[in-house]
Amino acid sequence: MTQVNLLPSDVKQRARTRQITILVGVAAAVVVAGLIALFVLESGKLSNTQQELTQAQATNASLQQQVNSLQRFQDLANEQQAAKQTVNSLESGTVSFSGILVDLSRAIPSSAYLTSITGTLSATVASRGTQSTATNIVGNVQWQGQASDHDAVALWLTRLVQVTGWNNSWITGSTEQSGGWVQFTGSVDLGKKVTTGGK
Repeated sequence: MTQVNLLPSDVKQRARTRQITILVGVAAAVVVAGLIALFVLESGKLSNTQQELTQAQATNASLQQQVNSLQRFQDLANEQQAAKQTVNSLESGTVSFSGILVDLSRAIPSSAYLTSITGTLSATVASRGTQSTATNIVGNVQWQGQASDHDAVALWLTRLVQVTGWNNSWITGSTEQSGGWVQFTGSVDLGKKVTTGGK
């Protein structure tokens, strides 16, 4: 059986055009809906990122306030360090006679004692607090004392040699007195190692 199309060709063409238009519209609507969904998603991410940035800035501001409040302690520490360096520079090259007396008390034998001590410094050390570059000797200590015998005087001299920074230990006189006691005199030169910071 033969089919006969009684509709004009232009009506058929319009129907096909309408179908294509509908399909294009549906595809466009899907694309637009996808773009809208992507925009909403990215806007949400941007909003979250902005909130995190705001929180981070608030945290940084709080930490900066804490740092600023502690800055005075850093300033005090800097001042203390500067003062310490100033004191060290002023003390550099000076001689501590209290340290010399301690060394003397450790060196003298129990069977001897000192009756007088005299200490002198070189003019450079006394005036500027630094030893002369021309010599390693910065001062001198002289003493008088008494000992039970000459062996005690010899022991005293031996111990003096062992004190760091003490040079040229001498017993200038050792005389036995009536009653058995020995009177002795001597001296020792002070090297630059006895000065503060001396080497």
